[in-house]
Parts: sequence; structure tokens; C-alpha cells
Amino acid sequence: MRRLLKIVIGLVILAGAGYGAFLWLWPRPASASPREQTFQAEVAPLEDVLLVAGVVKPAVTIDLRAEASGIVEHVAVKEGDRVAAGQELVRLDSKLAKSQLDQAEANLRQAELQDEATKLDLDMDGFEARKKALERARALFEQGLLPKDQLEQRELEFKSAERTVARAKRGIESSQARITQVQASVEQARTQLLHTTIRAPFDAFVLRRSVEVGSGVAGVSQSASGGSILMTLGDARESALYARATAADARRLHIGQAARVRLDSDATQQLPAEVKSVSTAGDVDQSSRLTTFPIVIALKTQPPGGWVNVPAQAEIILSGTVDSVVVLERCVQTDPTGRSYVRLKEGFDTKYRAVEVGVVQKDKIQIRSGLEKGQSVVCRMR
Repeated sequence: MRRLLKIVIGLVILAGAGYGAFLWLWPRPASASPREQTFQAEVAPLEDVLLVAGVVKPAVTIDLRAEASGIVEHVAVKEGDRVAAGQELVRLDSKLAKSQLDQAEANLRQAELQDEATKLDLDMDGFEARKKALERARALFEQGLLPKDQLEQRELEFKSAERTVARAKRGIESSQARITQVQASVEQARTQLLHTTIRAPFDAFVLRRSVEVGSGVAGVSQSASGGSILMTLGDARESALYARATAADARRLHIGQAARVRLDSDATQQLPAEVKSVSTAGDVDQSSRLTTFPIVIALKTQPPGGWVNVPAQAEIILSGTVDSVVVLERCVQTDPTGRSYVRLKEGFDTKYRAVEVGVVQKDKIQIRSGLEKGQSVVCRMR
């Protein structure tokens, strides 16, 4: 009897221990974190917009090349500077160009003096005198008052004067051609001297500087590669957001659609813009295998503070207000790949759900897909 009692007590103890373990290991509903709250997705009227992300860059970017060869003597700007049209950027050593100009101008003076001397050989008065003398001799010969040998002498003198005048005229033409040739050399030398000072062709930002003081550069005409690149300039007069869109989104866009752009450098300020181009040639991303199409959104006002090559987001207005599913903006999170998601609450469980977001208005964000009205999501507290 005592043995049976011990067995019963042992079984009771084991049963109690097993029940305690069961209660300990059985998953219990997770209590909400004190820093989180639950929000139920709702429907609200919002603008129908397409949200795209990209980079704001100058609409025109050029590589500024040297037109003259030489050694860099001075660099007046650095990367990130804004420059005005005509502002000096780089100056090359001009001693060689100045000496070439001096030589060309000296050759021009010599050619002009030679031309003056050649003109002195043109004796038109002597030619006219020989011509009149021949005419008188012919009249006298016809009257029988002048011997034939004297007429022939006057004819020889006139022909000699003709040849002299012809030679003088050819000499003048040659000297004039020489002057034209030397004048071209002077202009070329003067241009080369001007090209030793490189100036900004338009209002621009210096995006990259490729030379330093002491660098050797080759001019456009002296280099097979088209001349040394001095720096890269971005047009400061016009900027645009360069982004990409899926085929479904790209079909909804057209040139001239209004848009709003927010720079990451100042997300509180909206810049007016409009769609400038929508490419119909897509590119396949090798990692995601997703085909996207380039779009360009032109800014109507330039970014404040001279920001270039800065990430930005654009809201392209597709139509008027539409009823959309919305949640609090702080309910949406972003993974390391840039994709948006929410933590969907289903009973005692919380699941991660990928969503496509749209426009943000006040403290709420549009959910274009992935979530329905009435579903609950877990949000961070303020």
C-alpha cells in the first residue's frame, strides 16, 4: 500500500511539472511594445500621383577641352563652384603664344613694305607716254614723215613698257596674296593667344576638375583624341530629375504632366516641375530582372543652394483626387533594398507585407497596392 502511494505521488509530481512546462513553452500572444501602436488602414481622398525617385542633375553636361596646347599656369575654380558665362577658369602659359603672335605681326609688316615697293615698279605714266609716242609715230609714218626703222623702235619701246606693267601688276597681286596669307597667320596666332585663357561658355557648375597647375594639355587641333579635358561643367540654367519607371507606370505618363520634386538635401521644400520625356526603350536590371524605362522631369526653378547630383523624389500628378487606402506615414518602413513594407497584424501574429506606396499628404501615405481597407498594421510611436 505504501509502495502504491509513492507511485501515485510521483505521477502527480510529474504531471504538475509537465503542465508547468506546457504553460511555459506554449506561444502566448505578444503584447504590444510600449513604443508601438496599431493603426487600421482607411480610405481617404488623395491626389492620384506617381511617386518616382532619382537624381537631380544639370540638363546639359559637357567636357570642357583645351583649344591651345601648353602648361597650366593657373586654375581659378574648384569642384562644386558655380561660375558665370565668360568667367576665367584656367590659364595656360602664354609666352610661346605671344612670341608666335609677335613673329606673325612682324611678317605682316614686312609683307606690307614689300607690297609698297612692288607698287613703285608700276610706272603707268611711262606706259602712257610710250603709248602716245607710238600713236604719233604711226601718224607720221602714214604721212611719210617718219622712217620705218623709227616706227619699229617706238613699237619695241611700247611692248617693253607693256611687259614692265604686266610684271609689276603680277608682283602686286603676289604681294597682296602674301599679305592675306600673313594676316591669316596673325589672326591664328592671336586666336591661339586668346585660347590660353579658358572661360566658361555658360552659367555652370564645376562638376569635376581634371587639371592642376603644371599639368600639360594638348589643344584640339594638336591631339587625335580631340584635346585634353580640363573640367566637366553642368549647365546651371536648367536641371532635371532623372528617374526610371516600370512599364505599367510609364504608360500613364506623358510630356507636360505637372510634378513636384523634393530634394533629399531639403525634403521640406517642393520644386515645381513637369515631365519632359518618357523613353519607350526599356532596360533590364540584371539583379532584379525588372524592366524599367527612363523618364526625365524638368525643374521649373533651379535647386536652392546650388545642389547638383543630389537624390530626390518626384510626385507626378496623374489626375484629380481619388479614394485611396492610407495609413500613417510612420507605419511604412523600408528594407535595405529600398522596398517598402508594413507589419500586418493578423490576430496574435504579425507578418511583414510588401506594399507599393504613393503620395504623402500631411502625416498619411497612400498605399497603392499590398494593403486593404480595415487591415491593421503596427506603427512606431512618435
